[in-house]
Amino acid sequence: MFRPIFSLLLLALTPCLHADLVKGTVNLEDGREQYSLHNPDPYTVTVEVTITEAENFSAAHPTQGEYVVGEGKLCEILSGETVIVFIGGGVDPHAGWSYALSTLAYKGKLFMSPVEDDHYIYRLPYEGTYTVSSGFKDARPGGEHMAVDWGMVTGTPILAARGGIVTAIKEDSNTNGAIEDGNYIEIEHADGTFANYAHLELNGALVEVGQIVSEGQLIGSSGNTGYSTGPHLHLHIAYLYYNGGNPAFAQVPVRLLSTNSYGILPVQGDELTAVDRDQVTDPLSAKDYLVQQVGNALQFDRTLPDGVSASLFSSTDLEQWSLVASYVGTGDAVTRQVTPEGTVFYRWETTLESYDDYPEPVVE
Repeated sequence: MFRPIFSLLLLALTPCLHADLVKGTVNLEDGREQYSLHNPDPYTVTVEVTITEAENFSAAHPTQGEYVVGEGKLCEILSGETVIVFIGGGVDPHAGWSYALSTLAYKGKLFMSPVEDDHYIYRLPYEGTYTVSSGFKDARPGGEHMAVDWGMVTGTPILAARGGIVTAIKEDSNTNGAIEDGNYIEIEHADGTFANYAHLELNGALVEVGQIVSEGQLIGSSGNTGYSTGPHLHLHIAYLYYNGGNPAFAQVPVRLLSTNSYGILPVQGDELTAVDRDQVTDPLSAKDYLVQQVGNALQFDRTLPDGVSASLFSSTDLEQWSLVASYVGTGDAVTRQVTPEGTVFYRWETTLESYDDYPEPVVE
């Protein structure tokens, strides 16, 4: 079966060694050494600990077992947390021992596999109605702008699209033109993903680093700072991806909650009206579609009430969409089989008020 879409767009912002980690050693009564790391940063850190040299020395992680020289172990350390990364000592307790250690720390929780687009349905980061001025340009590796932009006047209140902890803020710029001049707020979510709200106005952050925020909470005000062609809000979701042993931040497309959709993947030109989650009847119990693999084809089965229309569109780049089929409901199930070649995304446009459940990818 196919899965919801994800992006392997790796960000230029490469995770780096965090010098802020506090190292601690304790000499135990049996002559061994306990080695721990403390994370004082406001975000989760993933640490790769490698014993690079050992003379008459062996060590073990509390839960991951024995260390092998030259092979690293990954440890996740939450903000403010101290973890034991190994306990070690002499193989021959009557002889001296020594070791050399390499510690690499990366910002964020490390995801071994790509995050999918349906990992969370995000609230719109504003009140009222705004039009998507730029959607996802390309979901393939190396693609551009895996984010959503809304044109809005400077000073528009910005709300948290999802709750979490504020991990970084820049609000000292009043300059437009260069990426590094852009103001932003970064929030880490409970699952380890990060939201970035960018191009905020000077002093446009209304929260502080380390502050816990709730979904829908006022966090800042929009602007036109940084690499921007006009006043707007930019929102992207990123996470630390394993990337074959070379961790890097990757972005994932965002599904949104609005008055006319639940889980919509936004496209340029969409007019999206904000709604609080508690104002929406849970659409999960009302979903009326079935997608299944039939040989090399995907089969879409959907039941539409009388008179309700729905159109299925496909795209290879999330920018140009082609009509696959249109239906008018009779109360009976409609069936459509498609045989994608390469990576194909699907999106329903429908007059139903609660669901826009696609696209979904197939990667050959």
